[in-house]
Amino acid sequence: MPRDKFRIIVGGDYRQMYSLEELMALGFDELLPYQDTLAWEFLPNGHYGQQIEGRQIEGFDGLVLSGQRVGAATLTPPVAQRLVTVARLGAGYDNIDLGACTAADVLVYISPHGLAHATALGALALLMSAGRRVLRLDRLVREGHWDERGSYLGADYLHHTLGVVGPGRIGRELIRLLAPFEMRVLAYSPRLTSERAHAIGVEAVPLATLMRESDFVCVTCSLTPETAGLLSAEMLALMKPSAYLVNVARGAVVDQAALTQALQERRIAGAGLDVFDHEPLAVDDPLTRLDNVVLSPHAACYSWDMGRRGVRDSVNGLVALAHGRLPNDIVNPDVLERPGFRAKLGRWAA
Repeated sequence: MPRDKFRIIVGGDYRQMYSLEELMALGFDELLPYQDTLAWEFLPNGHYGQQIEGRQIEGFDGLVLSGQRVGAATLTPPVAQRLVTVARLGAGYDNIDLGACTAADVLVYISPHGLAHATALGALALLMSAGRRVLRLDRLVREGHWDERGSYLGADYLHHTLGVVGPGRIGRELIRLLAPFEMRVLAYSPRLTSERAHAIGVEAVPLATLMRESDFVCVTCSLTPETAGLLSAEMLALMKPSAYLVNVARGAVVDQAALTQALQERRIAGAGLDVFDHEPLAVDDPLTRLDNVVLSPHAACYSWDMGRRGVRDSVNGLVALAHGRLPNDIVNPDVLERPGFRAKLGRWAA
């Protein structure tokens, strides 16, 4: 008897953004060598932040997810009976209800390894764009105000102080990219030891010290219960009037209302933001009316190379599951001990 194929459905925000030809170029052609093992299709449409409905994914073994959401309402009994995995393209998974997935015997894994360089490069772009007033200078040229250029002096970076909140893969890559500027680098993480800090060439300091002494604060940590609201109004108030803040982590790490007020009142020099409390950011949000902030639609990491690396890692995990093996980078390991998940995985064991 021919072996059943592991059926995969890909979240609809991909088709909302790209043509099928573009999706193949973005890395989904990594599926093609596995046509004897995997069968796949794309949800025809779906918006960032929109929850996937259970009826959309009934009859599938794997769901590849980008910016749409998966919650308890997605995991209806027919879905939970068959679905083996949710593969999240990227490092974050706050759009997935892990508890609901574990209860439904669904394994969740991520593909973080190709993300570090692309996200760090995006953070660097925001840091430079905000500090050098790039958007405002661009407008001066377009609007015929050339002679006003002297009013928009930019920041300098050489020998200044960089503060990295969350010196993980992305934070360390950003530090590497900024090495030519010979900056003093401060880092904060509750688990960062002085020995580990020395090994990566940074100073481990309390968060308050980092906020007070840094010329540029870059937020690159994961969103966890521990980091939610970490950069509070009190912490933001410690920043220098000449300092800049860049956030490529998650919006909830920073008190957005307090940051907006600090920018409005010019209590800090500026910011570069790729992430927000609520996404998409409303077009009438106060941040959109400020000229000292550079805004990006949670896309600072987007590049063709990053897309291909992420899809490749996801596909490797799907192929493993289709043969009864486990993928890398599982984020709900408790599911591995559940009889329901073991039975679903056992169906695919060679």
